[in-house]
Amino acid sequence: MPTTTASPGQDGEPRGHTVDLHLLDHGPTASELPSPLGAIQLRCSPEYTHWVVWTIAGRDFVCLEPWTCPGDALNLGERLLLLAPGEAHSLSVEIVA
Repeated sequence: MPTTTASPGQDGEPRGHTVDLHLLDHGPTASELPSPLGAIQLRCSPEYTHWVVWTIAGRDFVCLEPWTCPGDALNLGERLLLLAPGEAHSLSVEIVA
């Protein structure tokens, strides 16, 4: 799992290491995460084919980011959702705790 050293926060205290995990083509767009406080259910539009899961060591949170394309897609042109001027496209993410 890749890690990078985080820069100090505004208060000057070190923030530990950031831990990033990129989950590619994860399959179903629904999942359940177990938690000591109860399960967390996630559902999203099928266009979300990637999840980025990250946290900072020593902190009590995990961030889940649904992505519609792989990292660096803007530079590589891979699997981009392109809209014509004035066109609209709706996606959804549902989190149930």
